[in-house]
Amino acid sequence: MKNFIALKDSEKSQEYYRKLHIATVNTESKLSLANEWFVNNYENNNNTITNLIEKNKKIRYTY
Repeated sequence: MKNFIALKDSEKSQEYYRKLHIATVNTESKLSLANEWFVNNYENNNNTITNLIEKNKKIRYTY
């Protein structure tokens, strides 16, 4: 993009600016989805572990 600006080719520089913008938005979107997945997966695992601990306590106290 910078090269086309230097060459005063505004059409090409705008084209590459749009491509850069799309790539940036896509990257941010993928990072956001990955972060959301991680948080949800962590919470689900944490809930599962908590449930298992509670079940284990109940089993111990019934004997």
